[in-house]
Amino acid sequence: MCKKCYILALLLLALFALITNELYEYASIINLILFYEKSKVA
Repeated sequence: MCKKCYILALLLLALFALITNELYEYASIINLILFYEKSKVA
């Protein structure tokens, strides 16, 4: 792989990591709320 392609791939990975990290944080908050609701019902 050429150097420019490699750097571009790393930048895309970094951006993807940032996006998925944010999504993961939102998802974990939603999961905590759902878990709390389920445990209240049980």
